[in-house]
Amino acid sequence: MTDPELLLDDIASDIMVADIEDLPGLSRIYEKFEKMATQSKDHGILPNALTACAELIKKIILNEVPDKNSSWKVINEALTVIQGIVRDGHPSEAAVFPAELGLAPVGSQSIGAVSETMPEEEPPENSIINLAGADASLTSDFINEAREHLASAEQNLMDLETGSDYDGAINAIFRSFHTIKGAAGFLDLKPILVVAHESETLLDLGRKGTVHIEGALADVAFDSIDVLRRLMDGAEEALAKGGEFNGAKIISSILKTLRQIIKDPSVIPVRAVRERVGDKLIDMGVVSQDKIDEALEKRKDPEERIGETLVKQGLVPAKTVAKALREQQQVRRDKSTGATVKEMVKIDTERLDRLVDTIGELVIAESMVGQDEELLGNASHKVARNISHLNKITRELQEMGMAMRLVPVRATFQKLARAVRDLTRKSGKAVELKMYGEDTEVDRSIVELIGDPLMHMIRNSVDHGIETTEERSKTGKPAIGTVNLRAYHKGGNIHFAIEDDGRGLDKDKITSKAVERGLIEPGREMTDQEIYTLIFLPGFSTAAKVTEVSGRGVGMDVVKRNVEAMRGSIEITSEAGRGSNFIMKLPLTLAIIDGMLVDIEDEKYIIPTLSVVESLSLAPDMISTVYGRGELINLRGELLPLVRINQLFGLYPNGATDKQESTVVVVEENTRKIGLVVDKLLGQRQTVIKSLGGTFARQKWISGGAILSNGNIGLIIDIGGVISLASEIDAKGNDGDHNHTSDPIANRSVREFTTAEATASEPEMAGV
Repeated sequence: MTDPELLLDDIASDIMVADIEDLPGLSRIYEKFEKMATQSKDHGILPNALTACAELIKKIILNEVPDKNSSWKVINEALTVIQGIVRDGHPSEAAVFPAELGLAPVGSQSIGAVSETMPEEEPPENSIINLAGADASLTSDFINEAREHLASAEQNLMDLETGSDYDGAINAIFRSFHTIKGAAGFLDLKPILVVAHESETLLDLGRKGTVHIEGALADVAFDSIDVLRRLMDGAEEALAKGGEFNGAKIISSILKTLRQIIKDPSVIPVRAVRERVGDKLIDMGVVSQDKIDEALEKRKDPEERIGETLVKQGLVPAKTVAKALREQQQVRRDKSTGATVKEMVKIDTERLDRLVDTIGELVIAESMVGQDEELLGNASHKVARNISHLNKITRELQEMGMAMRLVPVRATFQKLARAVRDLTRKSGKAVELKMYGEDTEVDRSIVELIGDPLMHMIRNSVDHGIETTEERSKTGKPAIGTVNLRAYHKGGNIHFAIEDDGRGLDKDKITSKAVERGLIEPGREMTDQEIYTLIFLPGFSTAAKVTEVSGRGVGMDVVKRNVEAMRGSIEITSEAGRGSNFIMKLPLTLAIIDGMLVDIEDEKYIIPTLSVVESLSLAPDMISTVYGRGELINLRGELLPLVRINQLFGLYPNGATDKQESTVVVVEENTRKIGLVVDKLLGQRQTVIKSLGGTFARQKWISGGAILSNGNIGLIIDIGGVISLASEIDAKGNDGDHNHTSDPIANRSVREFTTAEATASEPEMAGV
């Protein structure tokens, strides 16, 4: 893939997850369009189109377009055309770009900027956050606490829409905005103050019963939260620079909306009940307001309930009405019952990271002392006992350090619930997200990295997996599609499962698309898992059209790259017409690895336990050599390729050849299995991961290193890279020679990398 293609995929990925009000995010997209325009200056109309897109994004940022959403659609349409030129080879002279870009022919003076006829909105009143000379500690505490209040308000708004205790939720939301307003006034943060004040006034109308905070009004409250979050980001930026942040452009739209509602609340209907069954059925997408009005006119008994009327007239199944009634009567659990208040101390995350890094170094030092053969050989019973006690305390301290980094995934799940709510409104589909295991705790670094992959997976399930209400009705499915999101611990790892009851993955469609793109040969036999794995390839998509949500073939590629970066894997099961299940398996932490320590030609390597299937002794008569595929071993009827690590890395001390008896460690990655030939197993180890810096940046087979008890470096084998190498060997039809690399970095003996040299290569402590 060329540099322009990579940059274009990067742009498409950013656009897919972008928020139209996220000014820093839009600025990054603008810069990438400009960069790509410079790189494509000799490609006909393409640089003009890229520049025009950049100019349109600039106008969106400056609020110089009458309708941001319409302008954003123009960007999406133009990006589809650009992808056709760059990635699929469509002729640029035949490309048809949206007329709104105002592109001029190549060579004309105009470079295709957006039409200047677009009227510019009057800028709102000046609203500046000035933090020059501000108390950094006080302001930083306010920003962090305000974000917590906004997260709480968002969750309570979500509870409102699921039929929970209205009065309790609305009061909790009101208190969050009131607290933010008071602190912002004290710190003279005017934009935050005014938005919080107007939002609080709207919520006060909800408390008094003048309006009911649901539907469109709930959307306004959500928008207020989003605006305040962007203002917090702006304040944080201004604090870091010791300067100003202009929030006028951000707050103008929401203030206008809030003040219109507050000025004339009569335009908002007051509902007699918290959520009427008819309204619920409309939200579920099973009946329209017109049909309900028709049914009410036809009913004979005016006292008859709306649900009974709709069932009698055959408009809605009785089961669906019953479900709506159950959701209407659902009451939120009283979470405070029996709860005890724990004292909390807030700690700077930088200090926490330094603490756990130091604990990691202590674990290494203790291991070096506790396993020193010279010390243990001459140690008295008392010294041995003290060393054992030191080991016990060190392990307890390590576990405490790990526990300090653990956080629940609830906050991440709440963001996904909000995303599903927004997606269902955009797509017109009826989708219910069910979440399980929100209190599951994982390492903070995992939580920070898992958000994007989960968001892409949820978007994929809603946009591609779940059918429309009409399609589901034809196949006899419930009108409301279901997406189940689970987090749970299993086998010493954390699993995230996204399951939907949609249309499932179409294997024929995937393979035909792959053949069309030249990714596989026609007629090639593939397992289900191999077919499903194709959807993770860059630019691969079976979508008939590109939407605002998905269809560019970028999202699943992002998922795969991010999960692999976390040393994880993805497992897919799917049934046509019944749905799909994606399971992401990740380690509990990125700082420590459970691995099998092995000896290969007197060198020590670590194989991640997560990838190990089994191990067995290898005798020469167990090996078969197949022409074009190299050495194989028959494991209970399954032929597995053998990879000799000593040959891969050029480990031949004293001219030794392959040993007569070795051990095979069977490893697996994304359903592909191979056998790694090692000399012997030394046992399982839990080690602190260290980066090896730029020295190993070019190779694919080592993911990191760990300091062993003798002070030397043990390299951690990247199973995915080694399996990919085995696949390449299989594809090229190798005749059994396994020394496949000419890379001098890969062929260097591990012995050369002493602790001092590794330090010189700037290894980074990954933490505990």
